[in-house]
Amino acid sequence: MRHALALIALLLAAGGPAPAQEVSLQAEYRRDAVDYDESVSEFYRLKTGLLFSEKSSFNAALVRSAGAEHCDYTWFLALNDAVSGGRLMVGHYTARFGGGLVLGRRSPFNPDDLSRRVSSTERDTFSGVTSGNPQYAFYGAAVSVDTGDAELHARFDSFFSSATRFLDADGYFSGGTDAGIDTVRSSNRTAAKSEPVCLENIGFGFSAVMGGSLRVQASSLLTRMSRPQGGSLLWDRESGSPGRPGTRSVSNSELFVEYREDSLGLFFEPAVSFVDRENDDGPLRTLTGYAYLCGFTFQGPRLEGTLIRKYTAPEYYAPYGASIGEQFPERAWFFDCALPCGVFSAGTSLSSEKKLKPDSRDDALPLSVKEELFLRAQRSSIDGSQLSYRVLTVTGNGETSRKRQLNARLKFKAFDRLAAALGTVVQSRSGARTSKLVSTSLGTEFGKINATAAYCRALVSAGNSLYAVIAPPEHASIPGTMLKRSAHVIAARISASCAGARFSIRTFHLLSAGEPVRHTLDISGQASF
Repeated sequence: MRHALALIALLLAAGGPAPAQEVSLQAEYRRDAVDYDESVSEFYRLKTGLLFSEKSSFNAALVRSAGAEHCDYTWFLALNDAVSGGRLMVGHYTARFGGGLVLGRRSPFNPDDLSRRVSSTERDTFSGVTSGNPQYAFYGAAVSVDTGDAELHARFDSFFSSATRFLDADGYFSGGTDAGIDTVRSSNRTAAKSEPVCLENIGFGFSAVMGGSLRVQASSLLTRMSRPQGGSLLWDRESGSPGRPGTRSVSNSELFVEYREDSLGLFFEPAVSFVDRENDDGPLRTLTGYAYLCGFTFQGPRLEGTLIRKYTAPEYYAPYGASIGEQFPERAWFFDCALPCGVFSAGTSLSSEKKLKPDSRDDALPLSVKEELFLRAQRSSIDGSQLSYRVLTVTGNGETSRKRQLNARLKFKAFDRLAAALGTVVQSRSGARTSKLVSTSLGTEFGKINATAAYCRALVSAGNSLYAVIAPPEHASIPGTMLKRSAHVIAARISASCAGARFSIRTFHLLSAGEPVRHTLDISGQASF
């Protein structure tokens, strides 16, 4: 940490940013996923930010899970207007090239298996990490240089990351681990994970925009793992095989081509991976895999549509890839269509994802098909009302299972101060009885004070859990709750803002027969000076 602070002081002393124009502080206690984790825990988090100009700032975050022995932290310094056409970021950050086949940003975990995993819509190549969790972040420096005009604009992006993680002693001293590099996440030393290793990444990207319509980007990424004092370490090692082969490094490259004109958009992204394998006797072989992503979008006054095709071969390996769909190798289609008409929008959504590489849980490669029909209201007194019917069909291991869900929600606003909602969910699943849910909420606004109270009654059958979003906390990673038993749920949330300060508190109470009442409290406050 002291090296990080020394680097910040050096950059500030070099005359980059001016004295801070704004200081922000934020503190929160909540039960949620810290950022992309699938598990939910109680944690405390502190954030601070120094705004030097419209595009330059310093941010830091400290997070500690309840009962944990260690704190995690992230920080970054962004200098985006210190030099004309140049941008610099140091610290913890995420990165994205093209459509995410090689390098992408993860989306927060969604426990609702009827929902589709979407890719991040953020367009910036580099983004600072503000969650306090360094496990999914790069750590180092990133540079972007822009040049050109409206007719031809070019940009060069590069970054280097060396993030310290901890490995078990057996893997460290034997020269490799059976774990995948995406599971080497421990950022704190423990008895089980005691030896420091460096996850090293080097990435480059060059893009050109011609005429404001055609965009071409070429990028590459190199990933490897080493000891701090030098010497590479293997991962994905096959300890039971002769020579114990493992992966020494991975190189990924891609080309992203996008064309946009008025209401039409087209894109194509081929990608390739080169996995260098090595055993006890030295270099073994290089495994080559490929993937591609392509599609088109259309947005007109009476029709909006998207069609995307994705293919990632079983041999393709991109440990930092994050595009639409699942992370495992798959053959997939994604289709969305909406028909706006006044205050209503009707449409359909369809996805088909065929897994192409089995894991230990698969006797056969499953096929997942998700279908949805919806009717939504917008820009009116019933904004937020919707009626949807969703179906999930999974075929695999010689069986076909289906989950069907009807979701109706009526939301009404009156006098610009009151909002009431009434909703119901009916869900059926193969091999289980039907589960049902009824919810209601009432919200009011007085000046800069907002208050919402909600009640939910769920009748949940064994093996047919319901995912419900009930007055969620502000900016929650996982806003809903998975209800596995019949329950009464009461939630209330109040927030207030005044003169650059904001405070929010949310209480959640779940009562199930035969179990103690579960209470959850989420508190957050922030202020700017």
